[in-house]
Amino acid sequence: YMAGRRPEAENVFLSMVRRGVEPGFACYMLHFFAMEQGQMKEAVRLLDKAVELSPGEEIYRAARRHAGPVAPTGDRVTTNRLPSLSPASQ
Repeated sequence: YMAGRRPEAENVFLSMVRRGVEPGFACYMLHFFAMEQGQMKEAVRLLDKAVELSPGEEIYRAARRHAGPVAPTGDRVTTNRLPSLSPASQ
């Protein structure tokens, strides 16, 4: 993954999940691929699975918290607390 060989890495992580080898880690890593493709609902599902499989891994829980809620459409639900910076509002 870090070497830029993403298709190969994705296949390795999918194989890890199928074989039950470090499946929590594999799901955590697969969430990055889903995010890169704009599939937030799938990314969150993978993070939820990573947390379920490896509840002691704080990094998985932190990533899931950071992802926030996801709407049924799969879009990330965000709340913008910053005021608009458009010229009309200044």
